[in-house]
Amino acid sequence: MGRHSPHIAYCSDVYVAASGADALLLATEGRESRLLDWREIQAAMCGMLVIDGRNALDGALLCSLGFAYDCVGRPPAVSVHEISHSRDYAAVFDAPVVTD
Repeated sequence: MGRHSPHIAYCSDVYVAASGADALLLATEGRESRLLDWREIQAAMCGMLVIDGRNALDGALLCSLGFAYDCVGRPPAVSVHEISHSRDYAAVFDAPVVTD
């Protein structure tokens, strides 16, 4: 599997990965990602940010559940302004949030 970063926790189960997480990044596309129990994930997470790196998730659904949703290559379903008071967005990128 290549080198492992000491700063990344590798989990075999998305529900374990969500436990205590400030944000989740979907980096792989598969049938499993469309069948997730987002209420269970929401209950396990500390933050509410979901970043969809594969454009495989229903952003409108996630926003309706209270998640801040961002995706790659498409306009986000929720603006950075709406979550700019949250530490979650900046923590994911280890940088301050830049807004216009």
